[in-house]
Amino acid sequence: MDRLSKTVLTDVMKGYEVERYGNLSKINWSQGRVSGAVYANTNSAELNTLMTKVYGLTAWTNPLHPDVFPGVRKMESEVVRIACTLFNGDNETCGSMTSGGTESIILVCKAYRDYAREVKGISRPVMVIPVTGTGFNRFYSEIFLFFYFKV
Repeated sequence: MDRLSKTVLTDVMKGYEVERYGNLSKINWSQGRVSGAVYANTNSAELNTLMTKVYGLTAWTNPLHPDVFPGVRKMESEVVRIACTLFNGDNETCGSMTSGGTESIILVCKAYRDYAREVKGISRPVMVIPVTGTGFNRFYSEIFLFFYFKV
């Protein structure tokens, strides 16, 4: 579609369109063989129902505004505390949640860059990465420029 349609769609028609678009892929991601794309156990109907319900209840919240959505902040802090406990953290251990892989990688690179600068006195940290045939290297080359890393 290259323009807005003048046709008013009913909710049923909208649902059909979303379902149709969702079925455009030839890859069956629900079998769990798409690394780094979908993080869900689609074999559990109970978990899928819970995830759908939770998403529906929180879809219009924004964790950047904990004053407006304190429940979301509480859930985030509980998840972080659980992760800290799983990794044998103590009461001084902290963390944060991110929206996904790219943001997570950017923030960990920034954290290590800041740590190298502030704690170790390293002004231009060096990062060692594998050479692969994927977009992985291209992404990291942007990170190097952005955070002033040496490869």
